[in-house]
Amino acid sequence: SILCTPREPSSIGTSVKVWKKVNSPKPEKILLPSKRITKKSVLKPLKVKVKKKVTDLLDYLPFNPTIKYNSIYQH
Repeated sequence: SILCTPREPSSIGTSVKVWKKVNSPKPEKILLPSKRITKKSVLKPLKVKVKKKVTDLLDYLPFNPTIKYNSIYQH
């Protein structure tokens, strides 16, 4: 029996599929608003970490500037 359609895809069909796959836009490029939201949520924990590191560093100083500052400006 003779088949009208080839069993294997033609080389032209394959190259078109590859071209479409390479040139199709990536999902992260389409979803710009959600990308912005993600960046904001990532920045918040970083600020907390930096604040904790500063607090930890102050504990190692021979004097604690925050205590000095608070006692001066409470009066």
